[in-house]
Amino acid sequence: MVDFDMQGKVDDHRRKWDRSEFEKLARERLAAEEREVKSSSSRDVGRREPPVKRDLLKPRDYKVIFVSQIFHVKDQ
Repeated sequence: MVDFDMQGKVDDHRRKWDRSEFEKLARERLAAEEREVKSSSSRDVGRREPPVKRDLLKPRDYKVIFVSQIFHVKDQ
């Protein structure tokens, strides 16, 4: 529903979609992606980097006592 104010103007403050603007942006994005694919060598397309080798989790070498921390207030 469209509301009109006293001067006959449309009282609609919402953003309007400019279809031609978004089509232009989409074309530019697709062209950039195509240039990127063409610039990369055919051997590297679809190839992923090897995963990073990380250390496994290790158990603590000490015992954590939570009861001593219950009423402790940190100084800031």
